[in-house]
Amino acid sequence: MTALGGDNTRRAKQMAAGVNPGLVGVINMEAFGLKRVLLVESDDVVWRLVIACLRGQPVAITAASSAAEALTWASACAFDLIILEPHCRGRQDGSLLQSLRAALPATPVLVLSTQSAEQDVARACWMGAAQYVTKPFDPADLVAHVRRLLALDVRVLQPLQSGSTLAS
Repeated sequence: MTALGGDNTRRAKQMAAGVNPGLVGVINMEAFGLKRVLLVESDDVVWRLVIACLRGQPVAITAASSAAEALTWASACAFDLIILEPHCRGRQDGSLLQSLRAALPATPVLVLSTQSAEQDVARACWMGAAQYVTKPFDPADLVAHVRRLLALDVRVLQPLQSGSTLAS
């Protein structure tokens, strides 16, 4: 079976790290009590750390190292959560968040970023991010955010429309 996106080296690293490189669309994860998580991160060290943090949690992780790979996965599979570095390879302007929200509007997005300025956090939330965590992050804090987002009953967190206010 051929999986979507990525090269063989990355796939081997994913498998060694316990990441599901291509079976998300094939296996019924709900039957195993697993939630599907799309991890979009171009830094191998960070994605290994995220995977280590989530080991033992009831999740099946699919990792994408570029914007193109993330969008391919988003168009092919349903996910319960997206963990996103918004300035991933191929989309340095942060527009990947908007594209993923358009592809998977009912999926919450946890932004994991080095950008910590108030305007960066506000922009991500304005664009539909459910949570914003800055790097470096506390592993226990990341797990708490992930568990909270996976436990949400109402998953649709729509971005605010241009010209709207919080009161409207």
